[in-house]
Amino acid sequence: MEPFIYLYAFIPEEEVESKPLANMEGFDRQNNIYTVTIDGIKAVVCRSIVRNILKKSSKKK
Repeated sequence: MEPFIYLYAFIPEEEVESKPLANMEGFDRQNNIYTVTIDGIKAVVCRSIVRNILKKSSKKK
């Protein structure tokens, strides 16, 4: 399966600059969370594989 980007949150760029995010694992525990900046807004994201998310969401139900 193709990897995709999981979006956690949007944060104003100034907020992240004043208090940088800690190095954290994504929920799949295989990839780290990182930010992407677009037009002054940071997106907090993580690469993942669809089947990992499907497994996690089906266990919660």
